Amino acid sequence: MVWRRRNEELNPKNLVGTVKYGVGSVLVWWCMSATGLGNLVFIDSIMNHALYLNILRDNLKLSAQNLGIGNNFVFYQDNDPKNTALNIRLRCLYNCPQNLKTQP
Repeated sequence: MVWRRRNEELNPKNLVGTVKYGVGSVLVWWCMSATGLGNLVFIDSIMNHALYLNILRDNLKLSAQNLGIGNNFVFYQDNDPKNTALNIRLRCLYNCPQNLKTQP
């Protein structure tokens, strides 16, 4: 899902064709705000809580600074087991001013 200006969602420059068959997938981590997009991280290995912790450590605050929002952001993640691991919860507790939790 993306945000577009009113009446631009079906503009051909905003559409990308897809193929319903083929092999492969791409896993990415990214963040967004009203001021723009933060870092985009391509993940080329199996995602686990240690890799997720590294991604947060290296990209979350840097993205917030680059977007000009400093510590004025709300961090949201789903209930994936990687996101709810103890080391991730502790990092968010001490480094994210507001952390929204998804209900199970």
